Amino acid sequence: FFSIPVNMPAPSKPVDFSYNPSEIPARFWPEGGERIGQYIVEKQIGEGTYGLVFKAHDSTDRSIKALKLLKLWEVPYEKDRELITKRFKGEFLCGQVESEYLVHSFDFGKIKGNPYIVMDYLPNKDLREHLPRFKNIDYANRLAHEILHGLKALHRQGIMHRDLKPENILFSHDFKAHLTDFGIAGFLNARMTVPNLLGRVHETFGTYAYIAPEQLKDNKKFSATSPVTDIFSFGVMMFEVLSGGSYPFGTLNSHAELADYILRSSAGRFDPIKKHNQQVSEKWEKIITKCLEPDYHKRFQNVDDLLSVLGNTHIPSPMIAWDFRDSTIALEVMMGEEHARIYDLSQLLPGSDGILTIGSTYNGVAPGRNNIEIVENQTNYISNFHATIMKSGNKEGWFIKDGQRRIKNNMQGWYPSTNGLLVNSKNTGGDWHPIHPGDIITIGDTTLKVTIAP
Repeated sequence: FFSIPVNMPAPSKPVDFSYNPSEIPARFWPEGGERIGQYIVEKQIGEGTYGLVFKAHDSTDRSIKALKLLKLWEVPYEKDRELITKRFKGEFLCGQVESEYLVHSFDFGKIKGNPYIVMDYLPNKDLREHLPRFKNIDYANRLAHEILHGLKALHRQGIMHRDLKPENILFSHDFKAHLTDFGIAGFLNARMTVPNLLGRVHETFGTYAYIAPEQLKDNKKFSATSPVTDIFSFGVMMFEVLSGGSYPFGTLNSHAELADYILRSSAGRFDPIKKHNQQVSEKWEKIITKCLEPDYHKRFQNVDDLLSVLGNTHIPSPMIAWDFRDSTIALEVMMGEEHARIYDLSQLLPGSDGILTIGSTYNGVAPGRNNIEIVENQTNYISNFHATIMKSGNKEGWFIKDGQRRIKNNMQGWYPSTNGLLVNSKNTGGDWHPIHPGDIITIGDTTLKVTIAP
């Protein structure tokens, strides 16, 4: 059913998603602590029509993964189970495409007759959650480049995503965009849709708000499936980003509005983007207009054409400039005795202001002395009262400082740690130092990375 395009690297092991009609899948809905192969489930983080997604860790190295389990037990008909299993195989193969802008799939298996795939875990949620932030033109430029380079990697292998929308753009620790959810992606040489006896296509994929008009026409769907379908969806999504949340062809809040939305989409009648955002440049107006062209022959024909108009302007990292007063900040142990442990600062300090203390718990001595206890049993480089983190509503952010305020030798004051505190390899001295996601904090032999909490 699927064939791997010529330039696509072969999977590291044979992909056996073969469907066995005699193997009746049993219900399996794992809870935290249950094992699936070498992976230990931590919690459920998503659910679709036929899939469950879990945060899990690899028992061999404790690295964090996302595990997607196919709910094959909920599919009543054998023919449908076979088709969905083949699509799941396609999703795994799409995740084998090399790109820093795609969610990578690297392992698979079956449990109780239900296939699963193991993928990169991206903690910073999806574009839908962060849509207002990207109304800023600089951030929109950065986002567009990352999405387009992800699409380019897929298209180069003859793969169309076919379900491009904000929910399928996930962000990594450093807030780089990654395309995900290739469950309905199709290879150009292996159509995912099936014609019925009249030659019409009885399955339409994608979300209606983002779907290209030709994909809604049975007599054109096969011939028009190409990069231009993803480019139309990209145009809808970037309109939504730049407008602050509006669709180009009107509202679509109920089934009653669907017919009018499709009619406007097919006619190319969309609101001017500047109606929603006066800061949008003429360049972006041109890009939106050409992406949303109802005649697919007149759209950008490939990602390179689109990138040539977008240009390679300087794209600042959003991690530096964003306001983190409401962000769910965390510290993740990158190097240390508790690798991959996450300290959720926002959970430890839910208010708008306050402080958290950091110190050692050497061989379990004096537990509970600090809000954040760093385990370092092999050394004693971390002080008992090593550092302090402050959340400040007035100063709009998170800060860290070497040492703590405490009583020492019957004198109250601020006392620094013995070995100091490094942020991004620089000694902070005795000042409050602002921290942002992506920063690296070194305390003793332990390295922590500032992230958005999962």
